[in-house]
Amino acid sequence: MTDCAAAASWVPHLVSCQVLERDPAGSWEVIAHRVDYGWFAPRVEYVFRARYEDRTRIVFEHVSGDFDQNEGMWALETVADGAATVLTYRVRSKPKMYVPSWLYQRSVESELPALLRALRARAQR
Repeated sequence: MTDCAAAASWVPHLVSCQVLERDPAGSWEVIAHRVDYGWFAPRVEYVFRARYEDRTRIVFEHVSGDFDQNEGMWALETVADGAATVLTYRVRSKPKMYVPSWLYQRSVESELPALLRALRARAQR
């Protein structure tokens, strides 16, 4: 989840991931993403700050780009005496360009499961 160099190989539609700034202590990074959803949607570019908390939580917040709002978190909880991990993902986003709310909601509802499946497959390798 924190390997920007490998992210485009498993995150659906991610074209590039670039770390722009990094805390020397490793507690945060400023990251640029470029995403291409194909012919039916424009390419999206955005920058966010990821804050890493105790190896169990990543909080991200919008810095710039094609969103008015893009913030959320990933939380990891070890369960079953360490045999499994539960992942919680929350995001609040709003694109700058006009997109009908029903269409944006449908896109999010289809893209998030694909992202989570890809993350599960990567973690299981």
